Amino acid sequence: MCGGPPVCFALPRCCGASASRRSRTWGRGGRKGSALRFGTGATRRSSCGCSVLSGGDGFVLPDGAVRGFVAGARGRATVPAARAAFLLRRAAWELIVSPRALDHRVREYAGSVAAPPPAEVKETIREIVREYLLEHPEIIEKAMIVLNAKRRAEKRAKARAAIAENRAALLEHPLSPVSGNPDGDVTLVEFFDDQCGFCKRSLEPVMDLLKSDAGLRIVWKEFPVLGPVSRFAARASMAAAKQGKYLAFHEAAMGTPGKLSEDAVLAIAERVGLDVARLRRDMADPALEAYLDETRRLADALEITGTPAFVIGGVLVPGAVGRARLARLIAEARSGG
Repeated sequence: MCGGPPVCFALPRCCGASASRRSRTWGRGGRKGSALRFGTGATRRSSCGCSVLSGGDGFVLPDGAVRGFVAGARGRATVPAARAAFLLRRAAWELIVSPRALDHRVREYAGSVAAPPPAEVKETIREIVREYLLEHPEIIEKAMIVLNAKRRAEKRAKARAAIAENRAALLEHPLSPVSGNPDGDVTLVEFFDDQCGFCKRSLEPVMDLLKSDAGLRIVWKEFPVLGPVSRFAARASMAAAKQGKYLAFHEAAMGTPGKLSEDAVLAIAERVGLDVARLRRDMADPALEAYLDETRRLADALEITGTPAFVIGGVLVPGAVGRARLARLIAEARSGG
């Protein structure tokens, strides 16, 4: 006897049932009580005491549980209905997320992990799961939610590792301008382009936090991605730091709406009180070009592909961010989160 409230599957050598033709139809017309019937033919009792479909290749599943995929390697399988329902749900999810995981599950419950499942059993599984997904398409949506969450978690973990590996270049580079508390307990690093509209939009919340948070240290990373004028403006910003006016020039350049030109950049420098002749000489320093190239390589290592991008603690945040979110990330970094 099979024992329990069993499910017996009429597959090869199972309960003596003929398998010369095998039905893989999953329908609703064969319901009897709480059982879901598969295949064709009349229900009979097999020699092992299980309920099977006479005349060939069907099976009756109590409580709508589908367990055809556990039979095949040994030729017979009997499974309690509740366990069958659970395994079907898991098989459906694993077919979407990882066919290889599903193959392993088939081998596991067929009793032969070492040997791959027969091709026909795999095809039976796929057909059963396809039908199940057509009747319950919401499973696909749930699976995608789980998959996307997994990918986001992997991306965060990868970014955290890259930040740790490049910590010195991010926080302590001698050519990176620093504002705020030089000994602050939290450092915010911003990658930006002087012509980037989203960077300009981020200026106000960043400056507000700089003024209101006495423990905040900000590292500015010139990351010109919008063409030659952006690189010209970045070199001007770095040269302004040599005259002690980096932040004044940065605020003025970022506060200028629209695109910049080289003349506009030099006009901004004059407006904030810079010695423009000296600025031009300092802009020619090869060390500034080398630093900008180094910053691009750093951005590549962190997989930063646009501006703005922020690094706060061990968290990388791409895109424009409002004050509330920046403040929350700073608080989390401060608490060790």
